[in-house]
Amino acid sequence: SPVEIVDINFFGCLLKYEKVVFTVQEYARNLILCLPDSMLRIEVLVFERGEGWMRCLFKHGSFVIAEEFNKLLKDRDYCHELPKLGTRPYGEI
Repeated sequence: SPVEIVDINFFGCLLKYEKVVFTVQEYARNLILCLPDSMLRIEVLVFERGEGWMRCLFKHGSFVIAEEFNKLLKDRDYCHELPKLGTRPYGEI
């Protein structure tokens, strides 16, 4: 089910979604984030969720995946850093 990545860093992410075709609680430890335009598949652990959003930690399964993910995050053509506005990027969490 598609999600929107609201915030992401090496350790985790904030995801926004409209419809989920599964129970997040049921799969909280078995989700994989498939990044757009990338072959990387990163296992995530959902540790907090609300109506239409979830916060996840990445379970970097190997040093190779972790290094590739770090390169992707540093690639300015792939990832854009958002301006710091002093507020959370997605309402009340």
